[in-house]
Amino acid sequence: MSNPPDNADSLPSTPKRNRNSEKRKQLDNDQIATLQRKKRPARSSNVTNGSPPSFCLNSNKNSEGSDNHTGSGEGKHNHVVTVLPPTPMKSKPSHSNSKDNLGKSLDQIRNEREEYAKLQVMEKLKVDKAVADLAKPRSNALVRLTTNVARRVTQRLESMLASDDNNDEYAHLAKWTKQDNYEKETPMYPWISAFFGFVSREIGLQHIKSYTATRGRSGINRPRALLPFEKTNGNPDGSDDYTRTDILLRANHRDASGDGNAQHLAAKPNYKDVVAVIEVKHLTTEETQAFAQLIIYSRSLYANQHNRRFVWGFTVCGSHVRACVLTSDNIFASAIMDVSKCEGRKEFVSLLVKMSYCAEDQMGYDPTIRLDGEGMVDKIDVYDEDTYRMVPYKCVAMTVIATRCFGRHTRCFLCKKAASAQPDANSSSSADDDGYIVIKSAWAYSAHRAKDGSEKAEDARSEALLMRRIAKGLEGIGSVAGKYAKLIHGGAVRFEKGGGGSTEEDNTDTAFGAVFSSGPEEELPEFRINQRLAMTPWCRPLQNVANVDQLIVAVADVMEVHTAIFKECRILHRDISLNNMMFRDLGNGSVGGVLIDFDCAKDIKAGSWETRPERTGTLPYMSVNNLEADSLVKRTQLDDWESLLYVLCWLGTTGINNHDGEAYKAKTRLPINAWQHDNPAMVAESKRFILNTPSSFVMAILKRFLKPEYSELSALVMSLYMTLFFNEKLLLLSHGTVEVAWFNQRSLERDLETCLDKDDDIELRDLFERRVKYAEQIADDLLQVILEERSRALERINKRNSQAQSQPAAT
Repeated sequence: MSNPPDNADSLPSTPKRNRNSEKRKQLDNDQIATLQRKKRPARSSNVTNGSPPSFCLNSNKNSEGSDNHTGSGEGKHNHVVTVLPPTPMKSKPSHSNSKDNLGKSLDQIRNEREEYAKLQVMEKLKVDKAVADLAKPRSNALVRLTTNVARRVTQRLESMLASDDNNDEYAHLAKWTKQDNYEKETPMYPWISAFFGFVSREIGLQHIKSYTATRGRSGINRPRALLPFEKTNGNPDGSDDYTRTDILLRANHRDASGDGNAQHLAAKPNYKDVVAVIEVKHLTTEETQAFAQLIIYSRSLYANQHNRRFVWGFTVCGSHVRACVLTSDNIFASAIMDVSKCEGRKEFVSLLVKMSYCAEDQMGYDPTIRLDGEGMVDKIDVYDEDTYRMVPYKCVAMTVIATRCFGRHTRCFLCKKAASAQPDANSSSSADDDGYIVIKSAWAYSAHRAKDGSEKAEDARSEALLMRRIAKGLEGIGSVAGKYAKLIHGGAVRFEKGGGGSTEEDNTDTAFGAVFSSGPEEELPEFRINQRLAMTPWCRPLQNVANVDQLIVAVADVMEVHTAIFKECRILHRDISLNNMMFRDLGNGSVGGVLIDFDCAKDIKAGSWETRPERTGTLPYMSVNNLEADSLVKRTQLDDWESLLYVLCWLGTTGINNHDGEAYKAKTRLPINAWQHDNPAMVAESKRFILNTPSSFVMAILKRFLKPEYSELSALVMSLYMTLFFNEKLLLLSHGTVEVAWFNQRSLERDLETCLDKDDDIELRDLFERRVKYAEQIADDLLQVILEERSRALERINKRNSQAQSQPAAT
């Protein structure tokens, strides 16, 4: 867990959670009650991950390499990051340019990432000897060929080690393979590189000799040459924090002679060209640190390789080698291969031979995402579950890249239908008016397959299924048309895995086989599918609005359709965040809001509210209920409205657009910054305290809004706050966010008989739980508030348009 932010000492002093601690509470009617805060147990900091999708248009296709995930130049390690991105990320350590890391040095960022990686090793490491089989070729002909090649390469290796030759290659191989532990790490780099170079060269030579017996059979191609980059212990291009790597592997194509060295790559590695990472430690006892480093490197591999599904890596601790596969949820590590022993060398060589011959998808790549010569996405296929065929699209720009070590690895692409695609007569939707289509690709959670291989009838967690239900439920409701993402094609990615022309769904079972499904049922990672959706419309991030009025109109549109989806379809979004509310430019200064991303949405049937729901969403915008692991309060629409309140508070404080946000750079010591902390319990504590009274909310949030021009936004935020937490239809006992010790509370109430909760149990102290019963009524009040403010904002927009049109005539 990372340390609290540097600005933590500037936050309001939070009362200790103690049954004897009390604080005065100021109400609007000047009535006073004594507060008593419950002592709460420590809460888990695990938060549902997944990079938030964003349908933004990036006009420069190459800008993702600089603005989004890569650094340029060597730089100094104590350089302070000042780039202002559009939004904080989710709970995991963020990209170095995110607002989470504003004002932090690269050393601070690296330290936080190292602590996070060590925790993940403890939680996610799984040792399984079957890891090596993940690279096993699928065809029988290739299995026989790799077995023969591995045997011959091993014989050549053992022959060289026994010969006592007097050359550099022998010296390097002997130094690494004839002892267990070493004094230093750096001298090991050339020894390990020599081993990979020797094995790669021998694979090419033995392939030519062994190929004669299999000539003419399908599926036999020249093996890839897995070779280390010449530069070791360096900073690869494409890293956002200049973390040094030990040894990086590339995959060269062999010429007809079997030589893989003919292809020249730049001496300095680039993460775009890296096929696997090797972390070296000189002692066999340093495996935990080595695993943690692989996790750190995986972030850059996902960010730079947009077709990367999972990551291969090796830990070399003294003479102990492990092959590792890093997936969305786990680190799978092989058994130890001890290169100081003949059997260990044999196993290691066999694995390298398999990795040289296996299919691209077995190396972690997605064959349905095709790159151009510069490593940028060129074509991407989407499987249409209605027509049972792949639909190709031409990628115009990357709009969201994967920047997390674990999770969904969400990516978004702005595309147009490829020229090779046939017209889709069966599709219910078409491309946006400009011809643009947004494609979202992510490893989404799904209902697990039955053990007998049959599929469950319906996957209640499927985003594609929910989007189809939403489109059907809102059909004919003109007031919400164009205000939510609509599905064109969607479903699991499929491609050929076993030969014969048939395709398979890409999921954790088919990708990782026995490694994924071994072990006790309760310890298995959740089942995921590689899901890809083609949607319209394409729209812009909320922080591209020109003024407060556009912002108000956009978020009002979003919450209008949010309400319609809940009432008409009984689907709760559960992740209202800055990334999931977009807008479209309608001309003349008018905009329309668009609600996207139903990854976390849930089908809410009558009476099926969860009493202990899973935590979902984006950390700074999560409701208090969602943040508190011990909360038994049911999740309702009020949680999403509370998230909206936090989004608006965030924008008012940090700037409604990137231009205004420039002024925020110098204001890093603000109470709202506590909402970025990666400990959900601390974020919940801060929110409860800040939101507890109107006076504390005004002092901590509204008075710190960035500009005087935000007065309309401030008024809207205050109205939403009062309606949500101090609703006049409820007793004073249900007001605020901190539990109150009421003495003769009924004497303090006014208009008792008109309150909705007049008959509720007085002893029920959890204020959020008291309000849940009246979620429908409160949500209707909140919608009315924001729609009325939208009307006023539209009037101001129209007035400005009229004035602008009249000025030229007057001139």
